Amino acid sequence: MKDEISKELQESTKQLIKDEITKQFTAHTDTNYYVEVRLIKGKIGFKANAFNEKEYTDIEIELQTKDQYNNIKNYNSSFYLEVKSIDASPKFVNLLFEKGLLNAIYKCFTVRIR
Repeated sequence: MKDEISKELQESTKQLIKDEITKQFTAHTDTNYYVEVRLIKGKIGFKANAFNEKEYTDIEIELQTKDQYNNIKNYNSSFYLEVKSIDASPKFVNLLFEKGLLNAIYKCFTVRIR
C-alpha cells in the first residue's frame, strides 16, 4: 500500500521557509537580498507492507537571490527523508516535511549552480 500527496503550503510552513532563509543571510552579510523560492516538488507519503510502515517526504527546491547591485545567483537542491514507523500519523509526516524543507534550504546554500 502507498499513499502520496502534494498539498498547499500552510502559513506556518511559509514562515518557516522565510525564517530559515533569513537566518542564512543575516549571519553572513549586511547586503540586502530579494529571494525567490520555487518548490518544484513537495510530497509527503506513507508506504506499508505486511512487515513495516514507512513515512517519507520528497522535496526539490530552487532559490534565486538578487542583491541590491543586481547580482543574481541560482541555487537548487533536493532532499528525501524516510523513516520506519510503528503507527504513521499526519502530524508526524508533516513534521518530516518541515524538516526536509529546512535541510533542502540549507543544502541550497552549500552547493551553488549556474
